[in-house]
Amino acid sequence: NHLVSVCGSDVKTLCVPCVNGTFAASCTAKACTRCTQCTSPQRVKQPCTASTDTVCECVQGFVCGNEACSFCVQQCGKGKEPTDDRRCRACPAGTFNDQIHHKCINWSSSCPSPDQHIVSSGTASSDIICSDLNPTSLTQNEKDSGMMLVMAIICACLIISSALPLCAAMYLKKEKTVKIPPGPVETPA
Repeated sequence: NHLVSVCGSDVKTLCVPCVNGTFAASCTAKACTRCTQCTSPQRVKQPCTASTDTVCECVQGFVCGNEACSFCVQQCGKGKEPTDDRRCRACPAGTFNDQIHHKCINWSSSCPSPDQHIVSSGTASSDIICSDLNPTSLTQNEKDSGMMLVMAIICACLIISSALPLCAAMYLKKEKTVKIPPGPVETPA
C-alpha cells in the first residue's frame, strides 16, 4: 500500500495497494516503486512483494559487485585477483592469493621463526614454505634412501653367502685332482 492522502474521514481511502510488479517499502510512501529485475548472471533470491523489492543474487562463478547486488562480477579463484574493470587477473610476480575473490598479497620475506628456513618460493596461490633448520624426523627421501641402502647390503650378503660354498667346493675339487699322482705309464713291447 502507498499513501494517497495524509488526511481524510475514511481511513480506507488514505492508502491504496500497489499494482503487481511494484512495491512500497513503507506505509508512508507517496508512490509505489517498480520492482527490480534481476538480469543474467543474476537470479532471483527473493521475489518482489507489495512491501519489499526483489532481492537478486549471482549465479555460480560470479559474486555481487556491490552490497545491493545490483550487478555481478566474475569470481576470481586462487592465484588471481579482481580488477577495477570487473575482471580477474593473475597475481603479479612476488604475490599470491590463496582465497576466492580476494586481492593478491606479497609473499612473506622470511619465515615466522628464526629456527626455520625457506624451502620453497611462493607461487601465485601460496606463500613461501618454511621448514625447521634441524628437522627431528627424516624426510620421505631420506627414508627411501636409507631403505635402498639396507636392501643393497642384504642383497650383497645373500650373493656372497650363496657364492662362498660354491667357490669352496670348486677349490677343494681342484686340490683333489692335483694331489693324485699319475700312475705308471706302460710302454708297448
